[in-house]
Amino acid sequence: MGESIQFVGEKALMEKINAGDTAAFEELYRRYHKRLNYHAFRFTKSRFITEEIIQEVFIKLWTQREKIKPETSVKAYLFRMVTNQAFNYVRDTVKHEDLSEELWKDVLKSAGQTDDIVGGISKSYTDGYSRSCRYNYS
Repeated sequence: MGESIQFVGEKALMEKINAGDTAAFEELYRRYHKRLNYHAFRFTKSRFITEEIIQEVFIKLWTQREKIKPETSVKAYLFRMVTNQAFNYVRDTVKHEDLSEELWKDVLKSAGQTDDIVGGISKSYTDGYSRSCRYNYS
């Protein structure tokens, strides 16, 4: 039998993954999961979102494995994918929070509230709403 999969280099590991070897895929996951998790958490500050990003990245890697050239640096590829997913999350969160605040101000203004009330209520509402979205309480 061949050498232990733990000691296979990245290129050989990617060749095995390209061929559909699930043990090689599990080894790749084992090698990079913790580092990718730490990397994503620096952007998201959420364990839940970080895990979601890592799962998406590995699912994408598996579904697109045949397109990835074994010569490609798997490490660089994974870190780039995680960075992109984390940036997308941050961008979408900021966009969502900005939109929520504007919508809430419009609702309160149309209800005849004064600017002082709108500012105070809007701030406390959007802070609470943002926290609920960030920690998935909604």
